Amino acid sequence: MLGTEWRGRIVEPISDSVIHPAYYIVPRFINKRIVKPEQLSDKVFDYIFLGKGDPEKISRETGIPRDILDQIKEEFEFLYPADPNCGGKEHQTTHFPVYIMANITISPKKYWPQEIIYIKAVHTPLRNLVEHFGFGEL
Repeated sequence: MLGTEWRGRIVEPISDSVIHPAYYIVPRFINKRIVKPEQLSDKVFDYIFLGKGDPEKISRETGIPRDILDQIKEEFEFLYPADPNCGGKEHQTTHFPVYIMANITISPKKYWPQEIIYIKAVHTPLRNLVEHFGFGEL
């Protein structure tokens, strides 16, 4: 099977790789035993990542204290929007377009990508870089 199965859905592999950094915030709270995995309902993720829902009601329904919900959301908002997204030539036709589409499709406008930097040097042979910057020859 291609992609990642998540809550009965298949997330396409490339879109999975461009939105998963947002989820890195949550495991820290699980690993410190502040939040239990079974408490992470769709409503929790909608509040954290989309700003949807009443946090007081979500807190009552899930048992996650309101201040913890707000702390997770604050950490997400500190990191998003992700500026800039950098990559080389191989990202032009796969990663960058999917990064834009996935984030714009899922995220509110305030979290949309702000900048993409194409770094040609990523694919430039070392010999060319050394000579270009005047370090002599290899």
